Amino acid sequence: MRSTQSSVVRFLVAGAIVLMFGSAVNAQLPPVQPGPTPTEGNFFIATPAGWKQPKTAWGDPDLQGIWPLSYVGSTNMERCAPAFGPPQPNAPPCDQHKAFLTEDEFKALQERVAKRPDRFAENVKEGEAGRAFLSGIVDTTTPQRQTSLIMDPPDGKLPAMTPEGQRLSKLMKSSWGLPGEKLVFNDYTDFDSWDRCITRGLPSSMFPYRYNNGIRILQTPGYVVIQMEMIHEAERTASAAGNQGMAG
Repeated sequence: MRSTQSSVVRFLVAGAIVLMFGSAVNAQLPPVQPGPTPTEGNFFIATPAGWKQPKTAWGDPDLQGIWPLSYVGSTNMERCAPAFGPPQPNAPPCDQHKAFLTEDEFKALQERVAKRPDRFAENVKEGEAGRAFLSGIVDTTTPQRQTSLIMDPPDGKLPAMTPEGQRLSKLMKSSWGLPGEKLVFNDYTDFDSWDRCITRGLPSSMFPYRYNNGIRILQTPGYVVIQMEMIHEAERTASAAGNQGMAG
């Protein structure tokens, strides 16, 4: 089940990135190469012998299930761009076109993660209820061989925003201030739609967060519904067998 979850998570994240930037860079992910041997072509997830794509009662590929995005929560968005703080001074040079860790690097990463202390258990033992709550609501992550969530463009970097994108970005508001930014709140509209629990929006909803990473996929003939745990919103899209189009 974990391999299947990881496959769906990668598909969803990659698809969201292509939807966001595909028109600007004409991005196209390379086709997945199923096979019994884990390779880069199948994201190091082998296809079990004799496996067949399950079908719904009406003949569509069955995608239904609950797929937690937290599986890729420890993977950086961009390649060679640390998620927290500047690169370490003694860190080896980063290869912008290295999409996956080597076997030895991946094993070393798994060993480091396995040695991390259980903050929740420690806080409970020490009677720190507040700290235990904060550490307990954070979804767990799983080490990944991917070096970035972005796989296309091949350098794993976000394409530069267009002038229109920059204009729209300046209009966005949030209660999460940037370093040195002074936020002023005079009205509820000074908070963004996520602050007000309206929507996290797309493609942000397809990316992992500290909590509420669950995604449930439901299907009916001709439609696929993706229900987010975050804010409990749903996106409905026509399947290949149904009418084309999308509605929120």
